[in-house]
Amino acid sequence: MTASLDIFDELNAEIAKALEKSNLRKKAANLKRQAYDTTIGRRVREKAMLEYRETLALIEIENWKPVGTAALFTEQQCDGCGSVHRVFLQFMEIQQHKSRATSRRWLRVPIPNPYLPREVVIQPNKTHICPACCDEHGFDMTKASFLGISATALAVSDNYLQGDINAPSEIG
Repeated sequence: MTASLDIFDELNAEIAKALEKSNLRKKAANLKRQAYDTTIGRRVREKAMLEYRETLALIEIENWKPVGTAALFTEQQCDGCGSVHRVFLQFMEIQQHKSRATSRRWLRVPIPNPYLPREVVIQPNKTHICPACCDEHGFDMTKASFLGISATALAVSDNYLQGDINAPSEIG
């Protein structure tokens, strides 16, 4: 008798979950209509758009399942001296789309999930100067200045184009 009750409890939970998902989709559709309805006030439309985006995010979460965790490293290979340096960047959770198995996304996580498979991922990069050869270019690593620990790490800008320090100088 308890086994059949457990089955009914599970079925009720699944039905509740399906109804909740259906209600979220209906709510998103109504909020989208409101957000683009020019016959209502701007503030109401803005609030509806904000709620619409939040609802879409909730729906989107339901479409993904975690399948692994990764430790992401960058590998810097110096084309000046050939040395290779690896630096840990962050932990990532690998998620797979529930209806499109070939679609994956990577989300930053503070710590890896201990119950998911783990892998190491290396993102290769090239550089023209590295710690091993910077003295050859007039930069003394032994006299380096250390920045204080910050909540925001320094990173190379997306639009930064590094010149080749090993190429002949164009500066007169």
